[in-house]
Amino acid sequence: MKNKIYSILLILCSFLSFAQDIEFIKIMHKSDFNYLAIHHKKTVNYDEIDGSKNILLVTTSADIKNLSKCSKDKCYTKLDNDTLVSSDFIFPSSLNIKNKLGDLKPYMTNYLDKLVISQEVLKKKSGYILYQNKLKNVIIIVLQMTKSYYNAHTNNLKLCGNPDDKIVLYRFLNGNDEYELENGTL
Repeated sequence: MKNKIYSILLILCSFLSFAQDIEFIKIMHKSDFNYLAIHHKKTVNYDEIDGSKNILLVTTSADIKNLSKCSKDKCYTKLDNDTLVSSDFIFPSSLNIKNKLGDLKPYMTNYLDKLVISQEVLKKKSGYILYQNKLKNVIIIVLQMTKSYYNAHTNNLKLCGNPDDKIVLYRFLNGNDEYELENGTL
């Protein structure tokens, strides 16, 4: 009997700790949104980019010398006060995004037709290319999560440091969400 009670308590604790690892902050529409993308040259082969070797950052500065690689763990430290950006981070069903769209429903009509994405090269170095991505008419879902949750649920390079530290992720809706947008299941 004690083992059953202990097992139930462990399951409850794991659900509660998982729920605290990620939380929904807000959804917003931006007419203009810019972010930087660092693509390491050795990951670009024949115009195909290996997403598992790239990290996307929102920053007001193109100074990326503070973005340092932790050679032992193949992960990166994040610049202070920057926000990560993703186009393919998978939403956990527990967030129930569909019920939080509210005022953004008018922007959802023909959303993918209105979304404009452009990219320009800011810097080319021996080890990387720094791009500025410009989005117009974009819907962004803002999430906060622990580094450990981010590292476990992304294809991008992993973040070093305390796994319990919180980060902010801007997940913008795009063609990856086409099925959910068309069927209203987002």
